[in-house]
Amino acid sequence: MGSEGRDRISRRQFLEAGSVAVGAAAAGRFARGLSFETQKIATAPLEEFGYGDVDLASDLHETQLHETHAVLMALSDDSLLKPFRQMSGQPAPGEDLGGWYHYDPDWNDHRDWAGFAPGCTFGQWVSALARGYAITGDRAVREKVLRLNRLWAQALTADVWVKNRFPAYTYDKILLGLLDSHTLVGDPEALAILEQTTDVALPHLPGHAVEHGTRWR
Repeated sequence: MGSEGRDRISRRQFLEAGSVAVGAAAAGRFARGLSFETQKIATAPLEEFGYGDVDLASDLHETQLHETHAVLMALSDDSLLKPFRQMSGQPAPGEDLGGWYHYDPDWNDHRDWAGFAPGCTFGQWVSALARGYAITGDRAVREKVLRLNRLWAQALTADVWVKNRFPAYTYDKILLGLLDSHTLVGDPEALAILEQTTDVALPHLPGHAVEHGTRWR
């Protein structure tokens, strides 16, 4: 390739560079007409919107949000904790949610997919509830998040990770659920529960990245 080809930039690169230049010039002209304190505000880094500060203009998305939230709120606490309690050898009342969420100590991948990843979505659902609370401010949602976090802490034993086919994945989702509980719900015990979760999980995680399909235990 000649020098002409090496020096050529893509249309996307050109537009990106142009947008940055125009934006910087406009910001500079705007800022020069403001006081020092106002300039500091005008040129401050972008900040994240709170979940409750945003409205969706789409009826379809609003409907999906509220229907999903209603399903999560209707799920039994006992059902959500069932696979973890089973793996820990604790009493495990409640309806089995089935599918991947189901715990089967004799699971065989040549038979069916039920029990493929027991309890794997628990942390994601806690996270979704925490975000739902940030949107609605519904006290019942906060109470459910706090309750689930404490029930999780009670169910937590080393066996949860030893008997789990995807301990690192499950840990990652629970970590995010607890962080959202701390940040969005203000759960005063979330970080302590996260520390407990990490202490129990760490000896049973692979300690390094593992290729998909590789047996590491």
